Formats: sequence, C-alpha cells, structure tokens
Amino acid sequence: MTPLRSDWHRLGAGLAVRFALAGERFDAQWRPRLPTRREFERVAAAKVGEQAEFVAWWDGNIGAHHGGSRRGSSAQTVALEMESAESATGISHQQVSRWRARLKDAERRAAARAAREAHR
Repeated sequence: MTPLRSDWHRLGAGLAVRFALAGERFDAQWRPRLPTRREFERVAAAKVGEQAEFVAWWDGNIGAHHGGSRRGSSAQTVALEMESAESATGISHQQVSRWRARLKDAERRAAARAAREAHR
C-alpha cells in the first residue's frame, strides 16, 4: 500500500510539518526540527485562533442566514453560496462544522478548568 502524504504545512516560528499515513501508522515529519513544547503551544494557539476567525467569518457570511425575511432566498441560493465559498477557500462546510464543534468543546473545557481553579 502506498503511504498517503500531505503537503508541507507552515506553522510559524520557522517550523513546518508534513503528515504521512501508512497502514495504521501515522507519522509527522518536522522541519527544520521538532518544536519545543513552548513553540508547539504557541503555534497551536495561533492555528486555533485562525480557525475561530474563519468560523466567525463563515457564520457571518455563508450559510443558511437564519432569521429575517425568507423572501427571495432559497436553499438553492445558500447551496450556491456555500459551493462558491468552498471553491474560493478550499475548505468544506463539513470542515468548518468540525472546527466549530472543537471550538465549543475547548470553550467548555476552559470554563470547567476555570471553575475547578476557583474552588481550590
């Protein structure tokens, strides 16, 4: 079986990563080196922030536009907007949905952590 490889992803701080899946083994190849914990946390926080900004943009500009007048809008129009956005960004609405769910989970975990800290 030929392993699946991603393109290189630039992560900031001069770091890049490429992922590979061969059988049941998942590998990450880092350049120029494996990041320190501090670098990894900083880069991960920046990526989550970018995802949060993108989800907010998507929710504000693309989708069902719930509420308000439904005259002149249809599911077909929304589907065309979504297809156009997916083509322009290269990000599917399913991926946006996954990011939205993860962001909500992270907010819940942070709130629970803060509540535990407050009771100490």
